[in-house]
Amino acid sequence: VGHPFLVRLKTSLQNNDKRSFNIEVRNTLLLFLGASALVIIGFILFGDLIMRIFWGRENAYLSTELKLSMTGIIPLFLSSIFIYVINSLKYFRIHLMYYPVILISELIFGFFIIPAYGIRGGVMTVVFTQVIRMMLSGAVFFIVLRRFSNGPDSIMVDDDTPAV
Repeated sequence: VGHPFLVRLKTSLQNNDKRSFNIEVRNTLLLFLGASALVIIGFILFGDLIMRIFWGRENAYLSTELKLSMTGIIPLFLSSIFIYVINSLKYFRIHLMYYPVILISELIFGFFIIPAYGIRGGVMTVVFTQVIRMMLSGAVFFIVLRRFSNGPDSIMVDDDTPAV
């Protein structure tokens, strides 16, 4: 889903079609939210079965952790869309500003949560880190999108590297 989305964004940008660009972003966000909801519902309903099939009966007790890990899919999908949009507008270097925060937060979460909660702590660390990633990439997304909506006709500004 991501690559065709990026191609459609690039086409909208090349045609200077902000309306098409915005519609594409909205529709893809809705698609990813819907897919996230279906995945989560599927794992809530069939998590125990999935654990037994793929990891065996001896690991079925971890189905709660599997279900918990699936909650991280929403921030993962949303941040992926945010990052696709940021990249399509050629704001490549901006990731260097917030990714260290993600890394440091993951290390801090892991340092405190994993020893206290074990495997569940590892899952919580991943989910919390995905939420941090979504919040930071979302903030950048909205800043970049505001510049795109209010800015000049050609908003691709980061450097001369061709998009996609």
